[in-house]
Amino acid sequence: MADKLTSVPPGAPIDRLRPVSRERVAVVVAGRSVCLLPAREAARLGLEAGRAWTAGLAAKVRPAAERDEALGRALRLLAARPRSRGELLERLSRAGVREEVAAEIVDRLQASGHVDDAAYAKLYAQSLADSGKGAGKRLIVAKLRRRRVAGDVADRAAREACAGRDEQAEADALAARKWRTMPEKLEVHVRARRVLGALARRGFAPGIAAAAVRKLARGVPLDEMEE
Repeated sequence: MADKLTSVPPGAPIDRLRPVSRERVAVVVAGRSVCLLPAREAARLGLEAGRAWTAGLAAKVRPAAERDEALGRALRLLAARPRSRGELLERLSRAGVREEVAAEIVDRLQASGHVDDAAYAKLYAQSLADSGKGAGKRLIVAKLRRRRVAGDVADRAAREACAGRDEQAEADALAARKWRTMPEKLEVHVRARRVLGALARRGFAPGIAAAAVRKLARGVPLDEMEE
């Protein structure tokens, strides 16, 4: 964007403000679009056809154009799927948006309800719990934390998603499925160790995972099952 703002001949007049939506315009100078702006920002800055495009004017326009570009990027990210505040800030930063601009944009989206970490965490945690693939509280919290949800929000969402579930029964079912898919030639303690690892990766607590494996590997000492 910065290059576009300064790429036109110094002092060239603004050709026109071309509408690109009901609320946004493209500022066209010397036959090229140099930036997009909310129409109200363009009016506030006094942009109009015939006004000379100078370095000073470009400097005044740059902050508004930067915010508009960052907002558009953020909305496209949210259109793809819901995101947490931290995740959105991270993606904007990776795209080169300055930290203070990213924070301002995400604050606006949070105030308007487009970003809601508690609601997002609750929905995502419930989808994991209902997936049928087996997901203990630890896995749900870990996945939410990787999506930059704060620890207390992730913990609460995981607890609510797991409330009323029989995690032992879920672990037993997952362990049985894993056990059946392994080659029969594997020694029992090797099978037990692999199933125990699979349950741990799905976020089941050690005690729940060990109890599930014990039902399948009767007689195998726990220390032989541990990774």
